[in-house]
Order: sequence, then C-alpha cells, then structure tokens
Amino acid sequence: NPTTTLKDISKKSGLTFKTIISKLKNLKKEKIIRKFEPVLDGNKFGISNKKIFLKYSSYDVDIDKKLTGFCRMIPEVVSITKIFGSWDLIINFESLKEEKFDIFFHQLRERYESIIEDFEILGVKSKEKFNYLPSDYFS
Repeated sequence: NPTTTLKDISKKSGLTFKTIISKLKNLKKEKIIRKFEPVLDGNKFGISNKKIFLKYSSYDVDIDKKLTGFCRMIPEVVSITKIFGSWDLIINFESLKEEKFDIFFHQLRERYESIIEDFEILGVKSKEKFNYLPSDYFS
C-alpha cells in the first residue's frame, strides 16, 4: 500500500523503525528494490490501455529484434513481454487518444504481416501490481 508509513510497517511487523530503515537500505543496496514509482489508475485520467497478444508464424531472432525495435520507438508502448505458450509476445499500449492505437496497430500489421500468424487485442480495465519482495522478508 503506497500510503503505508514506515511507522505503520514498524507497528505491524513488530520491528523497530531503525530496523525497517536498515532493511530498506539493504534492499536498495542489493538492488532488490531498484526504484520507487507511482502506479496511476489510467482510467481516471482517460488513458486507454490495451494489450496486444501476438503469435509468430515462425520465430526468427532478427525479425523479432526489428519488431521489438519498432515498438520501442513508439512512446505509447509501455512494455513488451516475450512469453512462452499460446502467444509469443505481449505489447502493452497506453494513450490518451484511441486513434493512436489504431495507427500503431495498422503500422504493425503492415510492416510485420508476414510473421504475425495471429493476434488478440484486450482492453485493460486496471493495472497489475508487481511484488518483487519475498513475503517473508521482514519476518
């Protein structure tokens, strides 16, 4: 919870305030915590969030690099995830204007139609929260 204070964490965990500070410093030093950043609810700001699931017709490292390179040039592409299973790639796209997604997706399909076997577009209603810290770290 982003509004939880270190004092509250200290009370809930039974550890002293100094111990909590020390643990956080160690987590930063060990690069377990790399940064703190807000996770905003884009829906409240009118931001459209879509995920494109892509399946390649055949995998080729060079073409994959070109496709992901193309995606990296688009500021509205906020993440690219390579996965195993039914799909090969997930592209996460966020924009204030729906038309930007339409333009991006049209360009993507035109440039890479020979390697895209299948795709699925999903509208995202809420963002995921990623936890990288082991649940028993403060035990």
